[in-house]
Amino acid sequence: MTWTRSLGVVGARSRDSRSPIVKLEDGIAWESKDKDGRLPTPEPPGDYVYEELLTRTSWCNAEYAYKEIERGRAQGNKAALWIRARLQALLFYLGCTIQLHSGKVLFLGIIIMGAFAVGLKQARIETNVEKLWVEVGGRLEQELDYTTKTLGDGWGTTNQIIIQTPKDGAGNVLTQDALLQHVRSTILATQVQVEMYGQTWSFKDVCYITDFPAFEDNIVDQIITELIPCTIVTPLDCFWEGSRLLGPENPVHIPFYNDTLRWKTLDPIQLLEHFDDYEAFIAPESLRDIFNRTGIGHAYQNRPCLNPQDPECPSTAPNKKSGQVPDIAAELTGGCTGFASTFMVWPEELIVGGVTKNATNHITSAEALQSIVQLKGQKMMYEAWKGNYKVDEIRWTAEKAGAIVEEWQRKFTQVVRNSSVLNSQDVNAFTSASLNDLLQEFSNLSVVRVAMGYVFMVIYAFFTMMKLSDGVRSQGGVGLSGVLLVAFSVVASLGFCAWIGLTFNASTTQVLPFLALGVGVDDMFLLAHSSTSIPSQVPLVYKTGEILRRSGVSVFLTSINNMCAFLLAAVIPIPALRSLSLQFAIVIVFNFLAIVLVFPAILALDIKRRESKRVDIFCCLTNSPSANRVIRVQPRPADTRQPLPRQTEVRLQSTVQAVTQTAPSHGERPYVTVVHPSSVTTTEGITPVVETPPSTAASTASTRTLIRQNSFERERPSLRERYRKATCWRWSLSGFARGYYAPFLQKLQVKVCVLVFFACLLGLSIYGVTQIEDGLEITDIVPRGTREEEFLEAQMKYFSFYNMYGVTQEDFDYANKQRLLHAYHTEFRNIEQVIREPDGSLPSFWLITFRDWLLEMQREFDRDKKGNAIILNNWYNNASEK
Repeated sequence: MTWTRSLGVVGARSRDSRSPIVKLEDGIAWESKDKDGRLPTPEPPGDYVYEELLTRTSWCNAEYAYKEIERGRAQGNKAALWIRARLQALLFYLGCTIQLHSGKVLFLGIIIMGAFAVGLKQARIETNVEKLWVEVGGRLEQELDYTTKTLGDGWGTTNQIIIQTPKDGAGNVLTQDALLQHVRSTILATQVQVEMYGQTWSFKDVCYITDFPAFEDNIVDQIITELIPCTIVTPLDCFWEGSRLLGPENPVHIPFYNDTLRWKTLDPIQLLEHFDDYEAFIAPESLRDIFNRTGIGHAYQNRPCLNPQDPECPSTAPNKKSGQVPDIAAELTGGCTGFASTFMVWPEELIVGGVTKNATNHITSAEALQSIVQLKGQKMMYEAWKGNYKVDEIRWTAEKAGAIVEEWQRKFTQVVRNSSVLNSQDVNAFTSASLNDLLQEFSNLSVVRVAMGYVFMVIYAFFTMMKLSDGVRSQGGVGLSGVLLVAFSVVASLGFCAWIGLTFNASTTQVLPFLALGVGVDDMFLLAHSSTSIPSQVPLVYKTGEILRRSGVSVFLTSINNMCAFLLAAVIPIPALRSLSLQFAIVIVFNFLAIVLVFPAILALDIKRRESKRVDIFCCLTNSPSANRVIRVQPRPADTRQPLPRQTEVRLQSTVQAVTQTAPSHGERPYVTVVHPSSVTTTEGITPVVETPPSTAASTASTRTLIRQNSFERERPSLRERYRKATCWRWSLSGFARGYYAPFLQKLQVKVCVLVFFACLLGLSIYGVTQIEDGLEITDIVPRGTREEEFLEAQMKYFSFYNMYGVTQEDFDYANKQRLLHAYHTEFRNIEQVIREPDGSLPSFWLITFRDWLLEMQREFDRDKKGNAIILNNWYNNASEK
């Protein structure tokens, strides 16, 4: 005797009228049948006795099981069964209502989802890395907010970086050709111009220029304004070619000087000597003081030339006369200095990467070069041009200033990436604008990629649910409609997210549609499969309700669990992940509503189609390919009979009758018999087939049941083999799983191998968990295979550095806490990773510089006072400029 889960109350009899023996196990109702499928006769005395073989059907009627517990005939979880029974009753009522109004429900559901989908017009995509990945309410967010609030949005400068590496990844860039290529790329970068708002914006217009004090002498101010170049951190500053980057773009003419001022020909010391003859008009002491304090000196005129054969290479260059290429590695050892050598010191780690050094700590080779071009930030750009005649007619705003800088950055990136003329060198550039553009592009929904994923799912659903052998029972149209419904519900849910103000990012646009497709289609397949297992005895008006009663609870529980899981994940303080969690929870809700409200309407229409014997997809056709399919049956004789001498052919003409024809043998006449569902038919040479007495179930039973009961069960070994050979071309996934995959897994050797494999996989997984590193690198959020990723990988490999700021907050008493500020700065000596000056000291900060200036001013004041140039509050002409 076997035990099966109870199929429900349909056709159930009371326990007093020899009903199947029922046992509840963990809330599951089991009913007993003997090996021939018949219900047992009187209940066996004592405890239940059952064999090891247990077969579970697809669902449990919770109401029936609950009543059995109430009557004291079984044991189980009453609370769980009561809740499940209420859900099943509600879903049954819902399904029956949808069955009656299937067309209206389908139309209304599509209209509502379409209305929500319109909300996508309001979708806003966030690409700001700080707003996506900085912890909400964390210390970093508070510090960034305070800095932005105090200094303004877009404060400071922005760095545009050029990195040059060998294409083979292991070459040496410290060669003349490689350095000249770097010169070419950087010069092209400084020549970038953009047209915006009716004006041309050059490099000098947007770059960051070091501030110098104003002078009372207008001529000196003019010289300083035109001569001071943009700030560029580059290894080319070790050579004369670094002056070619500084311009000026247009020749500068100054009074009392016949030649034009350009950094590649300028010798500031000679310029001061020339101005000594014009002391009556110009105060050269002011310029000399600036030049001496900043270390400008002879500028680039005494630095070696990479190409000494260049006609513009100055005669004062160390290698001009010899014509030899300088020792590039030796020149770059220890770093370089800019035009103001006192303050513009470029550490070696900042400009040369992947270095190899000898025993004397001198560079012998390097794998990368880096130049940094500094531009004004949005706020600095706005303030620099505010009130200038150039922007009088364009209603100058901070947003326009930022747009100009970003457009210049985009063109800068394009020019540098296309500047390489050497096949052995790869020149790449990176700007904040190019990163934002990339994230913006990657965050946009890829319609083609998503459409391909959904098309593949449509094809899979269509062909797995389609039955070529039986056009009536085929459900290819249901699979097609179900996938399209899930896709529509995803669009509607994302529109709702945009409508309530949730921002989108790359994770939601690139990941969420596919996750939602998997979750939604899973529930769709579950309901579609249940629709094919509803007994034919269930009236048409109850079939959709029966489908939801059997599978709706599972769909409801899984959807609730998934939704709760993602709502709990919304507590993660990372904005990008929080948005993804909230949006996916909303998508699950929309998928659930579409599956339990709209998809049952599609199933109801499909049920009506099958009841009308109409072909799948082509509903206007009523002919089923299986209606005239011939199955040849060779009956196996009973133990007490002789084998039948004739072959029996059964032709299925409809689902309510069968035509049996016997082939003639030895001159006998053939017999043709029509078998009715409730008749007893006997023909010569054929064993009588006796059917159940007339009843509701029997009157609607099909001849497939007749053939299966009398042929497949009694003649199972031989007939199944013959049928398999005859239909070997009808391959299906379920048939493969039942006939091949499941038997393969049941082999002992396979079981052992599977267990060992998963044990090893578990061990590797545990080891992998221990290797997870905390933190988020910028390379983790950049799309793979892009130039930005290549740049960031090279930067992390050769120049892994970033700026660090120490910010004092409001109400800080600077006058009385100078020692605290000095102590704070001094503590950075304990951080080994801080890039230091060539002498090993820390870079100075504003208070040190300010203090040095005050001490210098004090010394000058004391000197002038001692020389009677200052008496009491009177300053005399012989007092110094300071």
